[in-house]
Amino acid sequence: MVNKPDQGELQLQTPGQILREAREKKQLDLLAVSKLLHLNPNIVSSIENDQYEKISAPTYTRGYLRNYAKIVDVDEESLIQLFNSNL
Repeated sequence: MVNKPDQGELQLQTPGQILREAREKKQLDLLAVSKLLHLNPNIVSSIENDQYEKISAPTYTRGYLRNYAKIVDVDEESLIQLFNSNL
């Protein structure tokens, strides 16, 4: 089941906050997610803290966000739209 946040919820939260909350609901720790994504835990932490400047390019960030969303059952398209609207 994919959790699709409603528009009101999306406007109040950042992509990182949404992913962190979904990860915690699934009782996954940051290290487990970083292993599933094949990413350094520091990159996953940067995503959750919306520190995208620490990740090379927006194209990579979008890919990381999509893959992370799949792991924690968050709607990818809504998350990417939110990310794009904050650029």
